Amino acid sequence: MCSATSTIRSLVCDDCWTGPFSQQSFRTLGDGDKVVYKTTWSKVREAAARGCGLCSLLIVDDENHEDDVSFHLGLSSIPQTSGFQVTGPPHTQILGVEIEGDELEMENTYFLYTGLDDPAAKEIVAKEPLRDVQSEQSFSMAFKCLDDCIKRHPACPKPDQNAHLPTRVIDCSDPFHPKLVISQGALNVPYVALSYVWGGPQPNCTTAKNLETYIRVGIDIESVPKTIQDAIQVTNKFGFRYLWVDAFCIIQDSAEDKKKELIQMRQIFRDAYFTIVASRAETAFAGFLYTCTSPQNPSPRLPFWCKDGHLGTVSTQPMFIPYDATSEPADQRAWCYEERLLSARKLVYASDTLYYHCQSAATAVGGSISLPRTSERLLDVMLLPDDKIGAHVAEWKYLDWRELRHKWADIIANYTARGVTKPKDKLTALAGVAEEREDIPNPRPSQYLAPSWSWASVQGRITLMPGMLSCYELFGDPSEIKSCEILSCDVVVEDERLSYGRVRSGVLKLHSKMVPVSWTGGSYDSEFGLFTSEKNVQDVTLLKVRAEAEGDSSLRCVGDVSIDSIKELDEGPLWLVFIIWNVSVKTPGAGGLIITDNGDGKFKRVGFWQIPDLEIEAEDDRKAMLSWYTTIGNESFDVLEIV
Repeated sequence: MCSATSTIRSLVCDDCWTGPFSQQSFRTLGDGDKVVYKTTWSKVREAAARGCGLCSLLIVDDENHEDDVSFHLGLSSIPQTSGFQVTGPPHTQILGVEIEGDELEMENTYFLYTGLDDPAAKEIVAKEPLRDVQSEQSFSMAFKCLDDCIKRHPACPKPDQNAHLPTRVIDCSDPFHPKLVISQGALNVPYVALSYVWGGPQPNCTTAKNLETYIRVGIDIESVPKTIQDAIQVTNKFGFRYLWVDAFCIIQDSAEDKKKELIQMRQIFRDAYFTIVASRAETAFAGFLYTCTSPQNPSPRLPFWCKDGHLGTVSTQPMFIPYDATSEPADQRAWCYEERLLSARKLVYASDTLYYHCQSAATAVGGSISLPRTSERLLDVMLLPDDKIGAHVAEWKYLDWRELRHKWADIIANYTARGVTKPKDKLTALAGVAEEREDIPNPRPSQYLAPSWSWASVQGRITLMPGMLSCYELFGDPSEIKSCEILSCDVVVEDERLSYGRVRSGVLKLHSKMVPVSWTGGSYDSEFGLFTSEKNVQDVTLLKVRAEAEGDSSLRCVGDVSIDSIKELDEGPLWLVFIIWNVSVKTPGAGGLIITDNGDGKFKRVGFWQIPDLEIEAEDDRKAMLSWYTTIGNESFDVLEIV
């Protein structure tokens, strides 16, 4: 036995080698049939302790079984799908491990991958993750992903040949002597953009004082933060001359220049040939062109008999992906989220490997296993050239508009989970996307950010209620749906050139039903509900802590509540405002805002309410809710202004 075969042979125990990993049994697996492996739990545990790769995978739980056991082993592959690729690469092979008599669970299903130079590479689709992201091989593979996307992805927008260069770009033709260039609005010149985390001040960024020096003499490469140095290298390696980086392409001590360039943010990232996402870099000085570390506890490797009789190896990876992309530094920042959404093509330098993301797939460069980042994609129509969007949307049906609403809700949820260094930038950091289209309540900061009825007015992660987004789905018959009348919605922006940026004020004028509510107190960690008296539903509606109300047998729950800011509930009288409701008492449904007096004849939002799930087991609760709903249905309409 040669040394290579002996090494591979040592990956499993004698029983596994002569059983499922005998050449004959293994090729049965390769032909799509299952192999039954009869053994005992005691042998499996002993062999796993000695390092047998297969036996370590067979121990799928800690339950006490009878010693004799039969395992069913099977090989299959993930089918190719149309649209966005679910798991990459397509047709990745899977090893299934099932205990006879039990159902196959996700925990004992494993992806298979192998090295590029391994004999098994001819048959195994997925390859080992690319770790050396600055090698010539990595640049070559990444360029192929980019080229394939442009040539073969019909859903991905092509580079806009009429796109203008941004106002300023960095000339990377000599990566060791970069210069700042005034573009003069040049057409048909491709450029690259950088999305990264500042992580603190950048002392050598462009200012009014050094602008001319950076243009005439150039930028001292030693004064450039490492992350930006790496981006210059990548731009040059890919054969592009120009790179856009905010720290050097915006005059950082000029408020006017910042405003002017922020207005262009949507076009800058949308029109870039591709965007470099320095996902792994904690600061501008950390860099991203260095070798990715391998996992400390790699999954077992197994022998693999090829169809041509050669013996190779495969590595296993649980179906759940251990790499958590949301823990990357760039994934914590709101600005980076907008930049990623607006970019049609992205090279993502992550902690584990290099990824290529586009509208059609989120793939690992080099063909390793990856899962999609669907929350980082806009709808395809939003990346079309402006002059083509109208004709496309003209053909939309109801389901297309619903998809747009759901996508926006998803974007808000992801965006508000991220941080901005300056709270006033909360709207500005998503202005480009808007232009395209916890248990702890979110406190409204003392600093004005937006009108109280806007998601941007509170801090923290926001979830848009699906019932408010799609009344058809929530209430059933569209003919029975009624809603408040929006009389006007006026917003004063800080800078008219940035229509979706910072706002000075906003007023929403409605014509709707208002129901008084009595507030009985509570704390931030409380769960609230709307309650009414069982004996007389015409009594005042109570906003109470659920734990307190549910201990009172005389009260019935008639509504679910989400509070924006507890302290604002004590500022004055409260009302329920109806936004949408069903006129049929047979299938009641309603939802809206909780408001309080703002002290100037206007109101402000302090929460959200809706009728609870109709699947109520207690008949008394259901009767009380229907009676309350019928009573408030007789309320008169009022005109109100919410700020």
